[in-house]
Amino acid sequence: MIPDVDCDSIVYLNGDYVRLGDAKISVLDRGFIFGDGIYDVVPAYNGKPFRMDGHLARLERSLASIAIKVDLTRHDWEQLVEKLLKRSSLGDCMVYIQVSRGVAKRDHAFPKNVKPTVFCMVAPFTRPDAVAREQGYAAVSMPDIRWLRRKSDTAQLAQISAGILDNLWQMLQADGKLLFVTCSLWPQESEAQAAAFALRNQAIRLPAPGQLLPTASAEDDHDGLFYALFQKAAT
Repeated sequence: MIPDVDCDSIVYLNGDYVRLGDAKISVLDRGFIFGDGIYDVVPAYNGKPFRMDGHLARLERSLASIAIKVDLTRHDWEQLVEKLLKRSSLGDCMVYIQVSRGVAKRDHAFPKNVKPTVFCMVAPFTRPDAVAREQGYAAVSMPDIRWLRRKSDTAQLAQISAGILDNLWQMLQADGKLLFVTCSLWPQESEAQAAAFALRNQAIRLPAPGQLLPTASAEDDHDGLFYALFQKAAT
């Protein structure tokens, strides 16, 4: 038993509607192992979804940003939310949508041909009472810097990165190795940067996968992980 949780409530898990108490996922699910997934929530008032289009649009953007492809259309998501609300019979509530990359061998690299785990549940919430609405709530605001970086910034950042690499190369002893790692897969900051560095410094590029996480493209514009390994010639 889980305190304050209705284990008899109906949830959605990978195509099936089951009791919350019976819902189970693998311990090798990447959402559990790595936090490799996303979530969103659709609030409902008197059983009616509030601004569902906006919440589902954000859900789809989040999935695309980490390259998780789910075989559910916008209409499918809408139907899922509506069905859960109808089954719950709750008035004011939240429909939580959790999607992970799925179950795979424990490895940092993104697995191929893995079916995502989709879990949705409804949880009740209580509206603020009259006193709370009158007095309001105390809050501390902070600048949200997460979205300040733009793709147009890559040229400047790539130039800074190139300078850092060149300086490190000068400090590297003969026959030494330099590992270049970046959390971006935009070409200017990853493969193009590595290729230009090798040419500029006559660096020996050693075998390495380079790409650990999905690449960016015109359709999928997101960050990933790239590395390249170089060796300085022996004197």
